[in-house]
Amino acid sequence: MTPLTAFMETSPLTKGLCHIANARRDILLGGAAATLFFVGFVGWAASAPLDSAAHATGQVAVSGSRQQVQNLEGGEISALLVKEGDVVAAGQPLVELNAAEARAAERALAAQVIQHQAQISRIQAETLGRPFEALRLPASASPEDRALAAEAEIMARRELAARDRAYATEQAVLSRRVDQLHEQITGGRVQSAANERQQGLMGQELSGMRRLADQGYAPLTRVRALERAAAELEGANGVQRGEIARLGAGVGEIRLQMSQTSAERARLLAAETRQAQSELSSLIPQWEAAKQRLEASRIKAPVSGTVMGVTVHTVGGVVAAGQNLMEIVPVRPSLTMDVRVPARDVEGLSAGQAVEIKFPSLTNRRTPVLMGSLAVLSPDTLVDEKTGATFYTARAVVSEVELLKLNRGEASPVRLRPGMPVEVLIRKRKKSLLGFWFEPLMSSLWSQGG
Repeated sequence: MTPLTAFMETSPLTKGLCHIANARRDILLGGAAATLFFVGFVGWAASAPLDSAAHATGQVAVSGSRQQVQNLEGGEISALLVKEGDVVAAGQPLVELNAAEARAAERALAAQVIQHQAQISRIQAETLGRPFEALRLPASASPEDRALAAEAEIMARRELAARDRAYATEQAVLSRRVDQLHEQITGGRVQSAANERQQGLMGQELSGMRRLADQGYAPLTRVRALERAAAELEGANGVQRGEIARLGAGVGEIRLQMSQTSAERARLLAAETRQAQSELSSLIPQWEAAKQRLEASRIKAPVSGTVMGVTVHTVGGVVAAGQNLMEIVPVRPSLTMDVRVPARDVEGLSAGQAVEIKFPSLTNRRTPVLMGSLAVLSPDTLVDEKTGATFYTARAVVSEVELLKLNRGEASPVRLRPGMPVEVLIRKRKKSLLGFWFEPLMSSLWSQGG
């Protein structure tokens, strides 16, 4: 190392320049790191999905506290099956009304419907020339309906067989007439051929006789007799040919009659099908209504619960249409959450969305978050008369499985009562962090542009 090199390395100027270079490098590295962090953060903010939600408050409500038991048409009581205080299951019969008239009407309509169905099946079999197909009754068909169907099938099969025999007989008669005409035509042609041969022989005989007459060996009267016989034979042959033509025309007429008979049968069957289907279309709704009236004569419990407020006590008494017979207090009324959603948060909400539910009136250790769904959202806003705030009404529901979470690990059961406050978080669409940041700005620009 030379003295000059050593001096340059140890001089203050050289050390200052080195410090400046190191500082510039650190600044560049720091700027690059900051730029990479900013770009990465912006990219994450633009792509990372974040949940948005609407916060609503309200209270617990009871759905279906007491269920009235009524009958739409009324009637005479034939049986009282429960009394005050009885516990009943949903669908259990409570009162039976006299159903003789309703049952008779239902059975009459059932017979008509099944008969029309059998008639349509018979017409289809007759039209297509196939065997009768048995009626296809639903699995829930009653034994009475199956008996009606069996009887209707027997009658339809008999009618099908009789109509097929009548049609086949008519066609066979016409076909036999055609065969007879063909036989007559064949005989006529044989006779005509014989006449033609006889006519040829007679022509030869007449020629010979004329030569003999010219030579004086045969009388002229004999020639005239042969000429008359030849003319008669030719006339008879012409008549025979005319008869053959007439018989051929008769064959054509009979075949046309057979075709017309078949076409008329098809037309009548099509008309019968349309009429039967039209009548069946009007009978089925009447039968369904009759079955409902018959079913309504057995008044059943709408829900499971306790019978209260019985107003009928006498078998044979008359119940007016719409009269309240008793009430059923449900064993476990279903709970719903009636809440208010601020108007500013309603965007993106619709029935079926998932919700989170908390009960702030319970202690902290008893406030699990329950999952439910948004069942109803009002179509328009309402206004709070006290505060003037606009809101939408909504109803959230919770499954029985979710409600079990309230008592998990607790010594005493937690009971939710109507009127208890509730907080509901309704999940909305996912949005990026940048979307949250710029949404107020975009709303402001839209409002200014408007």
